[in-house]
Amino acid sequence: MTHITYDHRDNFMIAFGQQLKCSCIVRNELNGLRGGNEVVYTIPNHKPYQPRIFPAGKWEVYAPVARQDPYEAPYFIPTNATLGVLIWELDENKHYFRATDKKDIDAAYGFHYSTSRTTLGCIRLDTEKELRWLCDQILDVIRHGENVHCEIL
Repeated sequence: MTHITYDHRDNFMIAFGQQLKCSCIVRNELNGLRGGNEVVYTIPNHKPYQPRIFPAGKWEVYAPVARQDPYEAPYFIPTNATLGVLIWELDENKHYFRATDKKDIDAAYGFHYSTSRTTLGCIRLDTEKELRWLCDQILDVIRHGENVHCEIL
């Protein structure tokens, strides 16, 4: 089993013996960076919520998936990480109004490069070159029948 570690306090990942510069900056109501009209929905249940950072814990890492979206291209490295989040009410204009006491599960957390400095909770590698290198390492381990895990601190 291969292990990847990311510590939110340090902004780098240790993977396959290398240190990779990363970040996990989300725009939400806590930091005032998400506009009221920039509503985000949980995956897979499509409930409005405010994004949160990649959840702490130990998670499985899966084979990279090619993506065309500039926010996740050229590859997205999925994990099985999930997080319970508060569902938000929307106003008549479909803008954030207020948090409810209801919760939903959000999934689709992973690693990727992005043209944006922020993510919806994923860990963003600082360079596409390092993302491609990480993809190659993960695929090599998976091809040999081993699992890849990550620990998020």
